[in-house]
Amino acid sequence: MEQRRIDFENKILPVLSEGAVCTLLYFHDSDHKDVLHQVSRVVTSLWNNSSKEEGLSHEAAGSSVMIVFEALEFKWATLEQVQNQPKFVGSASLSKIHVCEKNDVTVDGMKRCNLAFINRNKDKLLSLQFLEGRVRDTWYEGVHEALAVLAHDIEEVSSEENSLLYNQQRYLDLERRKKEREEKKKKMGNVGMKYTAQAMIDK
Repeated sequence: MEQRRIDFENKILPVLSEGAVCTLLYFHDSDHKDVLHQVSRVVTSLWNNSSKEEGLSHEAAGSSVMIVFEALEFKWATLEQVQNQPKFVGSASLSKIHVCEKNDVTVDGMKRCNLAFINRNKDKLLSLQFLEGRVRDTWYEGVHEALAVLAHDIEEVSSEENSLLYNQQRYLDLERRKKEREEKKKKMGNVGMKYTAQAMIDK
């Protein structure tokens, strides 16, 4: 395994880190960053009594993107920019990817080479389309090798993410109970004031 990791770091990792240009077909924003985003959103709804969800725009689908592998994540950014920044960005954590699948399709008489990242529930996390089968196959093999070689690293990341999720959920529970107590005190206070006022009237 040690030699396999060395080969990965010397031959495959540089290619994945350099990145490739492709077309974004589909993405599902479900990484650890979203855990924090969702927790923040739920906390906000607790205090504002709002259940409005902030959905991630899918306008990026069909856009040309640059995808790179960095810090155990496949990060993508649209080539289209707004104020010198990519219009859309996203990522797929290697810890969430269970398998990588490829298939070829024909669009307007031209061959297109697709690549999809799938999680353990068989849900599609990210789907890309490459113009060249050679480039797509390189990434297909690279992703599978990364899943095998970096298994220990992935396990550590997954453990950290689960711990983070647990802590954030516990925080939410505490905040919810705190709000319930405050609302209960407020109701009891109103009842007390009502009886006090009635007693004064009776006198």
